[in-house]
Amino acid sequence: MSEDKPKEDPTIEAKPAATTTAKTTSLPTATTVKKKRFSLVWLIPLLALLGVAFLLHRAWSESGTKLTITFEDGHGLKAGDTIRHRGIIVGVVDGVELSDDLEGVRVAARLDPSAANLARQGSSFWVVRPQLALAGASGLETVVGAKYLRVDPGPPDAPRHMVFDGVDAPPLVAEQETGGLEIVVTTSDAAGVVAGAPVTYRRMPIGKVIGTSLSRDASRVEATLYIEPAYATLVRDNTRFWKMNAVNVRAGLLRGVEFNVESMQSLLLGGVAIATPSSPGSEVEPGTRFELADEPEDAWLDWSPRLPFSGGLVVSESAGRPEALRAKLRWQEKKLLGGIRQLERGGWVTPLGNRLLGPANLLGDPVPNAAAGATNVFELVIDETTITAALPPDEGGLLDIPLPASWAPRHVSNRVPEGPEAVLILSGSDAANRLLTADLLKPKGVTWHIDRSVTFTAGWHGAPVLGDADKTLIGLLQVEGREAKIVPLQKTF
Repeated sequence: MSEDKPKEDPTIEAKPAATTTAKTTSLPTATTVKKKRFSLVWLIPLLALLGVAFLLHRAWSESGTKLTITFEDGHGLKAGDTIRHRGIIVGVVDGVELSDDLEGVRVAARLDPSAANLARQGSSFWVVRPQLALAGASGLETVVGAKYLRVDPGPPDAPRHMVFDGVDAPPLVAEQETGGLEIVVTTSDAAGVVAGAPVTYRRMPIGKVIGTSLSRDASRVEATLYIEPAYATLVRDNTRFWKMNAVNVRAGLLRGVEFNVESMQSLLLGGVAIATPSSPGSEVEPGTRFELADEPEDAWLDWSPRLPFSGGLVVSESAGRPEALRAKLRWQEKKLLGGIRQLERGGWVTPLGNRLLGPANLLGDPVPNAAAGATNVFELVIDETTITAALPPDEGGLLDIPLPASWAPRHVSNRVPEGPEAVLILSGSDAANRLLTADLLKPKGVTWHIDRSVTFTAGWHGAPVLGDADKTLIGLLQVEGREAKIVPLQKTF
């Protein structure tokens, strides 16, 4: 009989066999980190994008202002012809085509960026071509040359405008200057008063008749007169107007019979003459109405008032008139690769008391690269006087230096203006003075920037600026490229 094996008791745990555990040492594990490097390859598309953006911006900024102008007739205008203002090219014609209704001509044009301000409501465009009229001939330069568009800008504060209806003929008074005066005269008939006829003062032309029409009730004829800015102050509330006959006959017991034959223009067009009493009244506002007489009274012809007007540099007797002197600053400067070059600047300066006032770049030291031993020579063209002195630094604005000892002090009425106001700018040369209203002057810092619609050449740099109300010196004009601004006085002299 076989012997049974004893059964294992499930309650008794079996002990594991003894094991020998080897002692291990923990070592650091190296981790590899991949370092990101900026590849120069990415600069290529980045620079390409920047270049494209620059070229697009440049192309957009230089493309100018695009206009659409509609005319009844193209008069031979074609693509490539120019747009002009004040004798310079300010744009180009891109294309000419018939309008959709075939009743006119549509011109696509483009103004230069510098002339963008000409695209404003009220601007007039016309095709310059040869024209003959009683008032004279115009556009004769286009007989053998190309036609071109001319623009007469609208009011300076007018909104931007891109679509225009062109006019067939130029305005009778193109490019009316700021400060001109429009008034209305009424008469029983239009004999001797037609558009384009001259307006005269002491037989000197001071304006034009720019239009005639019937009054609202058709009982009178109304004529609009334009008086040029230089002569606007000649018209007062007691001024008299009469028709200028081509041939006047005056008879008297003492002087016999006098014949007075006016110009050929007056013979063909007639015109309007004016006279102001020896005791002139107040200046008038635009739109003032006057009666137009058929003939002058004898007393009117004897009137001899003393009136200030900007065309003759006349100022009130109580104020000294500034006398602008042509000046030139010459200096020597080192060249980049060695050697010395002669440089110079020109402009106007004004004697005030025992000082000379002028733009800082005329009376100041402009030499950052002065040649060794070089001196600035400030030369006044007048009287061949040369001033050699250490000049103050050019810090912008205005500067003054002592008047030469041999010169007598110049007493000029001057004041510090409170802000932009109507001004009269004296040309100092044969050019007509310029009258600017306050709305054309925008204060920027201590200067007044002049609206871009009013342009000045470099020959105006340093010109004296008078307050139009009292004809007192209040500052100087600065011309830098196409920018013109007034630097007002900061102190009195």
